[in-house]
Amino acid sequence: MGSNADEQSVHLSQLAEGLAGREFTACFLPGRRPALKVANPDTPTLSERVVCGPAEDGSLCFWWSWGQPIASVDDLGVAVGRIMHVLRSVEGTT
Repeated sequence: MGSNADEQSVHLSQLAEGLAGREFTACFLPGRRPALKVANPDTPTLSERVVCGPAEDGSLCFWWSWGQPIASVDDLGVAVGRIMHVLRSVEGTT
């Protein structure tokens, strides 16, 4: 059911590459529960910690820090799109 930190790190690295291709920054945070600190470079205060872990069905997915799933690790494009949407800059705000 669970996944080891090495497998999670591989998926997080793939997510970081996908975000970098869209000009978002993703800093890998190693540890017992590896994570990414993802930030919008246009508005660095828009950042979030993303982890990888098992869903209820045992498959792996990316998770927001508040415990809501983002997308399956098999849907990398969906995960990148959702993260970019949440961390987007809105014109006319400071």
